[in-house]
Amino acid sequence: MHAYTAFAFDSIVCADPAMLDTVTDHAEFWNGVMAALQASTFVALGRLYEVKRDRFSATELLRFVVEHPGIFSRHRLLERKVRLGGLSRAAAEQAAADAHEPSKSELAALRDVFEQARQVYSETVEPIRHQIFAHAGRITRDDRDRLSRALPPADEVAKLIVLPLRLHFALAKLYFDGYPRVLDDTVTAIADVLAAKPAPHTSTWEHLHAAGSVADFLASMNGRKRATSVEH
Repeated sequence: MHAYTAFAFDSIVCADPAMLDTVTDHAEFWNGVMAALQASTFVALGRLYEVKRDRFSATELLRFVVEHPGIFSRHRLLERKVRLGGLSRAAAEQAAADAHEPSKSELAALRDVFEQARQVYSETVEPIRHQIFAHAGRITRDDRDRLSRALPPADEVAKLIVLPLRLHFALAKLYFDGYPRVLDDTVTAIADVLAAKPAPHTSTWEHLHAAGSVADFLASMNGRKRATSVEH
């Protein structure tokens, strides 16, 4: 995830003077990397949150599931367990027997949570995405500063970034395993994300892996620099 790679890099480097010295030795390169991560974050958020019928976005996905709750029926789950899961029909019937079948109102509640976040995106993030990163045109420095000041706090932007992932997990568990749709909580503030670094070869939230990979990379990079200094 572009955003949490940038968040982790900035947090770790700013908190470690030795690491800051290492990065500053190649500032032009790292400035370019951070600029690319920032641009990618805003563009990706646009793809998720914008409402355009000719594009597949989170809004379109949620519209579809609300209008077609039958895709989560026990019968459909049974068929998926046989066709995609490789289970025998008897095993699939057993697996699907107690599956949750959501109502339209349950699925609409998920959509409503997303729509609240999308309103925040539209009012604060979308203008920056359109006018700075996607269609810069002749925007002035004053215009850029004004748009940047309108951004919500970093922790709120982080929640916007992670919400589509939470929705994905909830719908995937419902679709593939018949679990009741639940928006699982996860940490979003970068300090908490770095503290929750997952162990190697484990499966968990993608943003935790992204931040953890940055921490590992920077630690190894700084270690190599210290070793080289000793050798010289």
